[in-house]
Amino acid sequence: MAVTGKTSSSVSLSWNASTDNVGVTGYEIYNGSAPAASVTGTNATISGLSANTAYTFTVKAKDAAGNISGASNAVTATTNNDTSSPNLALNKTAVASSSEASGFEPAKAFDGSLATRWASAEGVDPQWIYVDLGAVKNINRIQLNWEAAYAKSYKIQVSVDNGTPTNWTDVFSTTTGNGSIDDIAISDRNARYVRMYGTARGTSYGYSLYEFEVYGTDSTGGSDTETPTVPTNLAVTNTTSSSVTLSWGAATDNVGVTGYDVYEGATLAATVTDTTATVSGLNANTTYTFTVKAKDAAGNVSAASKEISATTSGDTVNPVKLTAIEDSFVRGGTYAGDQYGSQNTMTVKLRASNASYDRAGYLKFDTTSLSGSVSSAILKIYVTNIHSNTSSYTVEARGINNDAWSETSINATNQPTEAGTALGTVTVSQKGAYVSFDVTSFVNSQSDGVVSFRIVGLDEDMGADYATKEHSDTAIRPVLIINGD
Repeated sequence: MAVTGKTSSSVSLSWNASTDNVGVTGYEIYNGSAPAASVTGTNATISGLSANTAYTFTVKAKDAAGNISGASNAVTATTNNDTSSPNLALNKTAVASSSEASGFEPAKAFDGSLATRWASAEGVDPQWIYVDLGAVKNINRIQLNWEAAYAKSYKIQVSVDNGTPTNWTDVFSTTTGNGSIDDIAISDRNARYVRMYGTARGTSYGYSLYEFEVYGTDSTGGSDTETPTVPTNLAVTNTTSSSVTLSWGAATDNVGVTGYDVYEGATLAATVTDTTATVSGLNANTTYTFTVKAKDAAGNVSAASKEISATTSGDTVNPVKLTAIEDSFVRGGTYAGDQYGSQNTMTVKLRASNASYDRAGYLKFDTTSLSGSVSSAILKIYVTNIHSNTSSYTVEARGINNDAWSETSINATNQPTEAGTALGTVTVSQKGAYVSFDVTSFVNSQSDGVVSFRIVGLDEDMGADYATKEHSDTAIRPVLIINGD
């Protein structure tokens, strides 16, 4: 048996005729163990196959009495690439969470060769690899050609970010991967970066791909450049002494609106997927001006909506903005004795599986200047960077009664041991913006003129960096906004 021809969707086969004491009446062709065709001659074309995929065939002869021969020799053929839908990832720049050793770099999964492969560090979850398509493309299919070290559970994620991608959207996930070749069809999606994010290995080794292919339309053939329409009817629906709630009419887009950015003046104040948002951490008795912009998956952003102004309610005294007097972060494992109080950013990341990568932030404020009761206290920290493996994660603020720590000496071995009082969580998904925690109850419970907070991550291996009081940009340092009755 031999392969005589192939296309992106078919393989042609031929074989020598069999003999029988009465007479051969036909032949059955098998694709693996599945019947693929039945013919009377000594050749056949098997069609309806996937492009760039390996198939193994055998043939059996049969006679009029229903007797069937043993299987022929097996032949393997790989269908051609589908030139009507190019592999957009071929020879493009690739980045991975790790590589097992020299010779297993991420680029090996995008070089078009089945003789090379990317392999991650062994025995570690999660691991990931992504490709930069160079520009936003319209994609509709991903093909993963696994080596023996495959993913049992993984996601396919895409991003339309410029520069290093930080915002990822899931387009496919499975918990029942079994290796070999995964041919994944998705609805048309704009993407510049495409990532395989493995969460559970199928073997004791790592993750390894011979090839990671992405199919769709090249940018010259029609990537999305049309901006969404401008959001309409922006309105104020509620105000408090520290927040303003807004609503607006939905925008439209030729592909689809994926979210909205809310601006306070020129500053990004919130990013949401719905048509309402609450901007918190504002000063009482203060007038703010807001606009909203719509965005799509290709990164196209609409013009700003009409401006609307709102004045927060509030107390009879101006709010007090306190700046941190101490801040730092601690890191466990081999770094447990190190101090980071002089850094201009602090990292917050949960890594329960490896203490060397687990980091928690600390902040301290002097409240001796306050008098009377506190009606609201909002802790605000500014996100300077989201780690490359993180699309979004949950961060929690905890109140710490032990104020004896110092940024010049705190480390993982001498940090306050108390669990702290949970004060609230936020989802961090956008760099270049503040995140806020309502810490009113804890501030009111402290009578020694000092309040301390611990900031911790709640999602394994996810992390981000936040500006400290040492940051050169004074406008993004951590603050505690106090309003009194």
